[in-house]
Amino acid sequence: MSLSRDIVVIPVYNESAHIGAVLPEVLKHTTHVVVVDNASKDDTVAIVKRFPVAFIAHDKNQGKAQSIKDGFKYAIDNGFDNAIMMDGDGEHDPVQIPQFLDALKHNDFVLGERDVFRSKRRSIVNAWSKVWFGLIMPGISDPQCGYKGIRISLLRTMDIQSEGFGIELELILEAFKRGAKIQTIPIKTDPLAKTHVRLIDYVRINNFFDRWVIKNRRELRVRKLYKLLLVPGAGIGLAIGTLLQWCLSLVSR
Repeated sequence: MSLSRDIVVIPVYNESAHIGAVLPEVLKHTTHVVVVDNASKDDTVAIVKRFPVAFIAHDKNQGKAQSIKDGFKYAIDNGFDNAIMMDGDGEHDPVQIPQFLDALKHNDFVLGERDVFRSKRRSIVNAWSKVWFGLIMPGISDPQCGYKGIRISLLRTMDIQSEGFGIELELILEAFKRGAKIQTIPIKTDPLAKTHVRLIDYVRINNFFDRWVIKNRRELRVRKLYKLLLVPGAGIGLAIGTLLQWCLSLVSR
């Protein structure tokens, strides 16, 4: 069923092997889709242009966060009410789009929770994130999941600053900060072996979280004990993470 004021935002980068199969399934559930290409070097653009979807192209790689922000801007500028964010690599099943839209009738933000992760590293990183993230929002067990639904009215109030994969965390944290009503729903995933996320990206995500906690420490609506753990822990974690990020940057040059 198509709801005229809902849109699906799909950031893509070198997804020629999957996007051609993903878009027909997405279009079964909505007539409004915007695909944001992050300067793909394969045939992604040519494939996307075969479908009746809005398309935004980056001339150079600007990172996933910028693709998502451009997709959200398109949704805001064109007067949509809700946006569903999902990956274009086939990991997220479009058949669950109606579930996200139904949940958005009673919530401001809806988060997918995966049952399977792409790799052992990802499952370990997610478990680590869950421990610290859970001190702020105990009900969120998969903060890095890219399958999300958000009301545009909430999105309009946000000033998203992330430049990388940290945008997944920032959206949730900023929604929490604004007192948004948030729900999670389980999703089935078909994980791929490949991933665009590198070790340095995980470090940057962790550093972003630590900076956010320090910046918003006075506004954190959490138990006093949790705050005593979070704020000093964020300071220590940021110091270690900043050094590690610098070292990894040297190695990758």
